[in-house]
Amino acid sequence: MKAIPILLAHMRDQVMLVKDTTAWTLGRICQLHPQAVTSKLNDLVRVLLESLKDEPRIAAKVCWVRCGLRYGSGTSHLFSQSGNTQSGRGARGCSR
Repeated sequence: MKAIPILLAHMRDQVMLVKDTTAWTLGRICQLHPQAVTSKLNDLVRVLLESLKDEPRIAAKVCWVRCGLRYGSGTSHLFSQSGNTQSGRGARGCSR
């Protein structure tokens, strides 16, 4: 999906509303079309981890994106492909 790099860039925007809407959009993509992010998975995980340090509103949506990616639509294998061990640890909280 060609929009993923653009959305990832918007996660670094200075305007909170832009990041908030982008995080929600990424969450819906990961939830409904997880295969769309497989080619950019490393970049996505990196941006999500960076965004966890953002304002609570953004960090909460980022957690939702990670949960959707980790557990949504049978994509638990995607995190093992990313090579990012932090992503696996952070996603454990999604099962609550």
